[in-house]
Amino acid sequence: METSSSEEEDGEEKTLEERISKIQRDKIEIVECTVPFSDQLAKLARRERKYLDRLAAEKHNREIEEQKSSSAEIEIPVSNGVTQSELNRVEFENFELTQSSGQAAKQSEELSGKIIESETSAAAAQHEVDRMIKLWKESQAQLSATRQRLSDVHERLTVAEQVTAATQQRALQESDNSEQLQLTPKHQPTGQTRFF
Repeated sequence: METSSSEEEDGEEKTLEERISKIQRDKIEIVECTVPFSDQLAKLARRERKYLDRLAAEKHNREIEEQKSSSAEIEIPVSNGVTQSELNRVEFENFELTQSSGQAAKQSEELSGKIIESETSAAAAQHEVDRMIKLWKESQAQLSATRQRLSDVHERLTVAEQVTAATQQRALQESDNSEQLQLTPKHQPTGQTRFF
C-alpha cells in the first residue's frame, strides 16, 4: 500500500516537473522572440567571426606544418644567405600577423555589433522622445481648449452677474417709486375743480 502511494506521488511530481519544464521552455522561446533582430544578427555575426578565425588559424597551422615538412625535404642553398632559423622566424611573424589580423577583424565585428546596438537604442530613445513630444503637444492643446472654455464661462458669468445686478437695481427703483406714489397726497387739483 505504501509503495503504491509513494509511486503515485513520484509520478505526480514527475508530471509536475515536466509541466514546469515545458512552461519554462515556452517562456524562453517567447523571450527569444522579443529580442530585436539586430541583436540576433550581431550575435550570429560574432559566432561566425569566431568560427572563421578558428578555421583560418587551423588552415594556417596546417600550411606551416606542410611548409616545415617540405622545407625539411628541400635543401636551402647556402648562397642566398637565408638560414632555417630565419625562415622559421619569418613564418612565426607571418603567423602572428595573421592572428593579429583575425583579432582586428573580430574587434571590428564587435564594434559593428555595438554600433548596431547603440543605433537601435538611439532609435528607440528617439521614438520615446517623439512620443513624449506628441503627448506634450496634445496636453497643451487640451490645456488651451480648457482655458478657452473657462474664459467663455467666466465671460457668461460676468454678463449674468451684471444682468442680475441690473434687474435687482430696477426692481429696487420700481419698489421705491411705488412707495413714493403711495405716500403722495391725493388732493391735487383736477381739471374739474373751480376757483372762485
